[in-house]
Amino acid sequence: MSFRSRRHGDDAVDLLESEDRFIKDVFARLATTEGLSVKQRSEHGNLGKQLVRRMAVREAARDHITEVLLRTWLVEIGERLHQGLSVRRAAMDNVEEMSRGIQGISLNMGQDFDGAVESLRAIVGPEIDWELTDAIPLIRRSFSREERQARFRPADSLRKHAPTNLSPDGPHWYEHADLISRLIAARDHLRDYPRANRGQRV
Repeated sequence: MSFRSRRHGDDAVDLLESEDRFIKDVFARLATTEGLSVKQRSEHGNLGKQLVRRMAVREAARDHITEVLLRTWLVEIGERLHQGLSVRRAAMDNVEEMSRGIQGISLNMGQDFDGAVESLRAIVGPEIDWELTDAIPLIRRSFSREERQARFRPADSLRKHAPTNLSPDGPHWYEHADLISRLIAARDHLRDYPRANRGQRV
């Protein structure tokens, strides 16, 4: 997959970039793994399961970066990152609800999971292209590595505090409360059983 591997010391900006690349790759692979064989359905389902988790991590990074940038001279970038929040989260919630507690191989049985994913891709795809092309390079040019580490949370911390079941109304207070958000993220992992195959998890 065409995404940046984890490195010690990565911050929220690094995390947003890696999740954007991963999700873009997953969308492309989902479009090419459809089929009726057990192997095709299993791979397709594992990708769908991964998409739910990685979208949640991306949302946590995006929300944090938005909050930081709104207090800097990059306020316009922060405002654009905030745009479309309700529509995106509603589409994420639909995909998450369809995948919760269902084996990956069965995601399209009795429901239009692929249709929900396509609706999400139509919203998220343009966001990702803009972030990778414009927003993230601008943030990197604007702050030194040391400044970014002082302003932005570590990537590992955001991964651990990224619930998958998100309100379309926007971030609730508990998403910014470390202990509670971590407990909710753990609960969401437990509710999503069975998960993707072990070798294909986050």
